[in-house]
Amino acid sequence: MARPNAACLAALLSIASATVSGQELLITEIVVTPTAGEFIEIHNPSDSVTVDLSNVYITDATFAPDGIFYYNIVTGANAGGGSFSDFHARFPDGASIAPGEYQTIALDGSDNFFSTYGALPTYELYELGTNAVPDMREAFPGSINGQGGLTNSGEFLVMYHWDGESDLVADYDYLVWGDKNEAVDKTGVVIDGPDADAVGSAYLADTPIPNQAVIDPTPPHISGNSYSRAGTNESEEVQTGGNGVTGADETSEDLNNTFCEEAPSPGALGTCPIIFIPDLLYNEINADPAPDISGDANGDGVRDAIDDEFLEIYNKSGTEIDLSGWTLSDAVGPQHVFPAGTVVPDQCAIVVFGGGTPTGEFGNAVVQTASTGTLRLNNSGDDLTLTDGSGMVIDMASYGSEGGDNQSLTRSPDITGPFEKHAAVSGGALFSPGTRLDGTPFVGCTAPEPLICDIDADGDVDILDIRGISARRGEPALPGDPADIDGDGVITLGDARNCVYECTLSRCAIP
Repeated sequence: MARPNAACLAALLSIASATVSGQELLITEIVVTPTAGEFIEIHNPSDSVTVDLSNVYITDATFAPDGIFYYNIVTGANAGGGSFSDFHARFPDGASIAPGEYQTIALDGSDNFFSTYGALPTYELYELGTNAVPDMREAFPGSINGQGGLTNSGEFLVMYHWDGESDLVADYDYLVWGDKNEAVDKTGVVIDGPDADAVGSAYLADTPIPNQAVIDPTPPHISGNSYSRAGTNESEEVQTGGNGVTGADETSEDLNNTFCEEAPSPGALGTCPIIFIPDLLYNEINADPAPDISGDANGDGVRDAIDDEFLEIYNKSGTEIDLSGWTLSDAVGPQHVFPAGTVVPDQCAIVVFGGGTPTGEFGNAVVQTASTGTLRLNNSGDDLTLTDGSGMVIDMASYGSEGGDNQSLTRSPDITGPFEKHAAVSGGALFSPGTRLDGTPFVGCTAPEPLICDIDADGDVDILDIRGISARRGEPALPGDPADIDGDGVITLGDARNCVYECTLSRCAIP
């Protein structure tokens, strides 16, 4: 048989490497208490690809005040691990995980793992037993140091790939539980590794730490239970433009939906139910506007207990959705029917106020007022339903007495998180109709193109605009000036005459 030439062999190796490096791995279960039962479980969700683990690392080590982050491993300093129960470990040389396989890492020794679960782990963090279970390698000298474990009250855990030469590491999976004091955001970090050049590389965007979800905000789990992934589900995780091995943003996963607490199942699939997020969902509920002017949510200059109530609904379907004829109801009955022509862009929101004259940009979201003149949201609690034109339930939301605290309830993080009191998760703001809880627009809510000839920007072209253009005749115009309809850089009577044909009502009437 002829041997392949060197170029062919190199090409084949390159293809194989790319296939493996682009394969997902998941952290599927962790136990943080009791100490003797602590373990991490990983899973290969592929049905055909075996993944080489030789260059795969896992760590819970970070300390932002001292600049200690796992991705600093490429510099040889400040990568964390080896003290304060933090570890920075690397899988044994030659280790691999087969398609569909689950593997476990015992953090307090293989003997204690066996005593707790009646089976041996795949690996142990360091040698603490009499069984011939492979030990994890230190990521660098002293990065395990004969100690390590998961903090009950909360921390982070990341599994990542590094080839030993590149400037950047690539995340496989990332978890946070409890507070976010050890959460990581690599956005824009420039770092130079041990490769041949002296030029640094920059990380793409991670999810900002305030917007990252946590498995459990009030850990630990019951001693003897675990935090377990619902199948291989990563739910709302952003799959492009991130720092993951597959290009995903591993810090964007809605961990509060993809993990649950249950009895441990080391080495096997757990039983957590998969939670599906609807395409349209309630994202913010304002049932109890503050009693003073700070409660003026609709921005019309008047605080009103009815008018300033609002509901915010977000579209995550991947396409615009026509809500014409759909209905918002509370426990009493229908409170708003969306009028014909109500279209919500993808990744944008619609806000329905109880009444008044909503004034402001509201993040360029779609804005309406209740068709019945009120939303009738009860401060003490209510049950909300969104139904389509056929009466099918699209989303439901409920709240209790927490809704009566002079502020809105908002999902935190937006879209995927549980409802929280707005001030507590936004730095004090009482509401954010039409925007994310931090006041920034949703990415799909783009500003409308300016209406040509509408020089007063009131959404209509009328006699006031025509007169205003005539009054400016002879003035120079910048590109995009709505008064310069022919785009020649000068306002003329010809522009005014042409704008007559653009009037939105007959005879250029004022609406």
